[in-house]
Amino acid sequence: MPWISKAMCTGCGVCVENCPAGSIQIADDEKAEIDMEECIRCGTCHDICPSEAVRHDSEKLSAAFRCYTNS
Repeated sequence: MPWISKAMCTGCGVCVENCPAGSIQIADDEKAEIDMEECIRCGTCHDICPSEAVRHDSEKLSAAFRCYTNS
């Protein structure tokens, strides 16, 4: 599943404009948010984000796995 790195998101709105499902909006903190119930997981947001703020759960799992295996 995609997710937005709030630290990396600039709030440019490119993902909002290009999301075919209309599942991304700019929140009150001026950062993008994905409505997971509406997201079709097409990867468009990931491919077009100029700041590479759209990430995937596999990154979180990899980091968690590295922490677990390095313990």
